[in-house]
Amino acid sequence: MKIQTDLLEQLEKELSELQVKTYRAESREDLLKILEAVLTASHSQNVALEPRALIQELNLEETLQKEGRHLLGFNPKDRKAMLRETDWKLVRTIEAGLGGADYALADTGTLVLFSKNSSGRWISLVPKIHIVLLPLECILSSLDELCSKLDLVGDLSSFGSAITFISGPSRTADIELNIVMGAHGPKELHVVTLLFPITGLGSKGNVQCY
Repeated sequence: MKIQTDLLEQLEKELSELQVKTYRAESREDLLKILEAVLTASHSQNVALEPRALIQELNLEETLQKEGRHLLGFNPKDRKAMLRETDWKLVRTIEAGLGGADYALADTGTLVLFSKNSSGRWISLVPKIHIVLLPLECILSSLDELCSKLDLVGDLSSFGSAITFISGPSRTADIELNIVMGAHGPKELHVVTLLFPITGLGSKGNVQCY
């Protein structure tokens, strides 16, 4: 546990340098308070949820609906189909995307997302606010450690169509190097590290990373 705590401190330091807001949730109740604070501060009423087992196990959909928020998500079975025009109209109304990370790399403050687990990439790219739930166990030291854990030589279909690496909110610069946040993706990135066991996922109630 000390090693994971050290990695968390390193990760939070790197994320802070990248202008990412970080939080620690000791319980589901802590998590709900953090989510409510972030969504309220950003005036986010329309929220998209990734269909991850983690989010489903935490029953976040029901809680957010009780708070009066409008939720949007797509069935993973529909991932290969083209979204209808009406769907994209709905997507453009989304103010915050709530999802998870398969891993985080402490040395660079990078989040790693497998598209198969997140039902595509749009929730992490389209909304202006991106909130990521990160189990403590899923923090690794570096890209080298990630590569050593994954089978990148065999069948890659288990990852989905893409592996996305996220290091901070979207930023770009014009020819005069003026930084603009959120021009091509989320303007804000919030990472909530979960320090409590999740019942029903993995062995002994703990989330199992990929």
